[in-house]
Amino acid sequence: MRPEQEKAGVIGKADLLVEQLARHGELGPAELATLTAIPRSTVYRLLEGLTDIGLVAPMPDGRSALALKWLHLADAARGGMFEWSGAHAILEDLNKSTGQTVFLTVPRQTDTVCIDWVQGRGMDALMLRPGQVLPFHAGAAGRAALAALPDAVANTYLRSFPHKVFNARTLTDPDAIRADIARTRERAYALSEEDVTFGIGAIGIAIQTPGHKRLIGCLSLAGPVQEIRVYQTDLAAALFDARRRLLSGRGAGAGT
Repeated sequence: MRPEQEKAGVIGKADLLVEQLARHGELGPAELATLTAIPRSTVYRLLEGLTDIGLVAPMPDGRSALALKWLHLADAARGGMFEWSGAHAILEDLNKSTGQTVFLTVPRQTDTVCIDWVQGRGMDALMLRPGQVLPFHAGAAGRAALAALPDAVANTYLRSFPHKVFNARTLTDPDAIRADIARTRERAYALSEEDVTFGIGAIGIAIQTPGHKRLIGCLSLAGPVQEIRVYQTDLAAALFDARRRLLSGRGAGAGT
């Protein structure tokens, strides 16, 4: 193996570890080895290297977690995203008007990653935070994104089972997910009722370029499930207004 190939292999394995820590939070070497199929001895060496450069923080119980340095890197990356320059102010306005926790997420191949948020009152149990991800079949942001994808892309995702299960309310049956896609498209927003975290509800909408040509992100808000359920129409209207502001050029670029 040439040196550059060996380096690429090491980087790829380190990326797998970082991805799993972003998805699951604190993990031990044995758990990381199982999730990534990387030998445990290699996992130890990679964690040591990632710790040395400040990307991973060791926990007292022997597990590892992503370090706070990732927040600074995320801030820098978000600042370089022309589409989302100024979006945080709109999230703050949405938080003030609704009292709920507000999220801005962007789609990846099979999930959505949170790039910004404004925390609502008493919401410490939420699964989604900056840098963390939710799959397309779970949560308001993920389900709004899935409904905005072309049918061919959505069907490809549905065939890629098994999908992650958060609790008994998580949608896993392909027919149930297709029905949810239809409902989301009909009312123009996704409604999540405890399918990720018990006691928490959420509403999410897709952000697409003009003419609904390309999915570029999702806006969502989360709070106590009863509040979300009762006030979903008003909360959805607030999301629609925030999206309009984002796409008007004050919070997002032209969206090309």
